[in-house]
Amino acid sequence: MEEKKMQLVLHNGEIKEVDTSFIFNNQYNATDGKRYTDREVKYILNDIRLGEFYCCSVKQGSYEECLAAIKEERSKTGQCKGCYWHGILDRIEEECSETKIETDDKLCVTRITTYKKGCKHEKYGKCVHDIAEQPKLFREAQNCFFCEYPQGVPDMTDFILFMIKHAEKYGIKPRWSSEEPSIENDFEYKKLFGSYRFIFRSWRKNFELRNARNQYSFYFDVENKKFILFNSLDYEVVDKFTESHYDWKTQKSIETPIKNYDKFEKWFKQIVEDYLAERGVK
Repeated sequence: MEEKKMQLVLHNGEIKEVDTSFIFNNQYNATDGKRYTDREVKYILNDIRLGEFYCCSVKQGSYEECLAAIKEERSKTGQCKGCYWHGILDRIEEECSETKIETDDKLCVTRITTYKKGCKHEKYGKCVHDIAEQPKLFREAQNCFFCEYPQGVPDMTDFILFMIKHAEKYGIKPRWSSEEPSIENDFEYKKLFGSYRFIFRSWRKNFELRNARNQYSFYFDVENKKFILFNSLDYEVVDKFTESHYDWKTQKSIETPIKNYDKFEKWFKQIVEDYLAERGVK
């Protein structure tokens, strides 16, 4: 029996066969020599990532192929014993302490510093610990939109028409005063969520939440109540809209909800709940 080929169905209607010699999570090498991204794809036929397709740091393929590659690579890579970088000492701040005792003529300071052996190999070389011991399913190891949504972006037509039907109730108005609320015309919420404006873009049938600094272009999966953010290359499924801040205390970037997100969420989720109730969905 001939094996079915993995194929991309593009938004323009063209069908492209995928070169499966190496698979990515959000882009595809086609047999015609071109590369396509998620945003160019409507849906995928015979996506091998949905089956028993595994990956590790050194191989893609079946579980047995990946496992054999892992064993071979680990056998060639040095162990921790005798490794210079494994002997680097890292200071453990939470276990360090300082005690001060002041007398009439002097100050005695006792400092206790705790270290542990760390490893700095990631900056300087390869380590056996970089290689996973077991292969993982590609769809579980990678952030892959079409693994989660094999048929592509959910159709929001009915949901958009519901918003237009109840435009007055939800404070929706045409983007331009000369137009009527319609799926063929842009519309927006009449108020701002802080500095953020909610807009429906008719030409692409998507929503936007934007201010002068940030723009979140998205579709909405009504059934699963998920936002599907997108850019020029790919999609990202999220529960809420966040922005990054650098925490100088922990020296790490942290994600926090955008300002006034709670106001937007309350308004938008109420529309979703009303839409599902009208359809008899709990």
